Amino acid sequence: MSGKKQVFLGNSKQYTYLENRNPKRSSFPAMEYRNIQTGKPFLWITIFLFVIVFWVQFNFLPEEFFSLSLAFSILLMVFAFLFYRLKTTVNDHEIVVSFGLGLIEKRISLSKILRVNKVRNPIYIGWGIRFGPGYTLYNIRGFDAVEIEFKDRKWRFRIGTNDQEGLHRAIASRLKA
Repeated sequence: MSGKKQVFLGNSKQYTYLENRNPKRSSFPAMEYRNIQTGKPFLWITIFLFVIVFWVQFNFLPEEFFSLSLAFSILLMVFAFLFYRLKTTVNDHEIVVSFGLGLIEKRISLSKILRVNKVRNPIYIGWGIRFGPGYTLYNIRGFDAVEIEFKDRKWRFRIGTNDQEGLHRAIASRLKA
């Protein structure tokens, strides 16, 4: 897709507007919503645990535990790279939600969505990939989310976000179109 690209940044929100040059489509520009959240508390806790593991290894544990502590440290780093951010993208066809480097990703076709609602998650639900009563949650920080109800099933999907109003508006406007 060729076209003019403008990016607006502010309050950790990133919106990208792509001008549509396809003559088969309408003359209105296609808009893509994008929000990237970084799990800074998660990253700091992971780094802190990584440092503690090495400090304990070199000061208190015998050498035979070195491989165990190294394996635990590598596992912490892999976990950090898998879950350090949550990226949400909404375009004219689908919603894409991905963690970290993008290895964990969920794609939702807009044609399968019945409705979208703004919700607030309880504090005990936590962060990461969570399964609540009747829903799956992808969340990296905070408690605000957008809940998606599907046409063909009762299970719902929640996307945690620091821009609840913007994400809700991006999805709802595409459902009406």
